[in-house]
Amino acid sequence: MELRLYADGFIHALRRCEKLDRKEIEKFESLIDRWIRDPSSFVGADGDIRSLFVQEEIDK
Repeated sequence: MELRLYADGFIHALRRCEKLDRKEIEKFESLIDRWIRDPSSFVGADGDIRSLFVQEEIDK
């Protein structure tokens, strides 16, 4: 949910600054949608989703 809000805000900022034309923004929006909906975007290199969010503690 938070990622979607962040992406929407970023896309809104791109529209407001008018640096990209409408077609480029639509392509970017489509790319973001596919990225957020693709579960493999959130899997760690070892295939475990927990490795993205949980860091191992280092012995002190």
